[in-house]
Amino acid sequence: MEYQLNFDNRNSLIFSGDLIHPSHNVESMNLGLELKTMNIFFLRAGYQSLFEKDAINGLAFGGGLRYQVLGHSTITIDYAWSDWTLFDSVNRFTIGIAAF
Repeated sequence: MEYQLNFDNRNSLIFSGDLIHPSHNVESMNLGLELKTMNIFFLRAGYQSLFEKDAINGLAFGGGLRYQVLGHSTITIDYAWSDWTLFDSVNRFTIGIAAF
């Protein structure tokens, strides 16, 4: 499920969630939020495997930048931090280039 609250065409708040009902494990839930400002800056937070007793992942935070160059190309830079019990914490960096 996903709900989006648009403040205007450049600013919004998105809430998303998954309800998981596997036949071989416990039920769990994934939740996430994303705040978009000026269609350039993004702040994100989420939680994976909520209610799962032996989950190895959980809380996550992140952010990103999206910048349009030369009219049709876009550069994105994203960072995320996740709490993983086996590895203490995990950092992820992503750089993307899209040309239309």
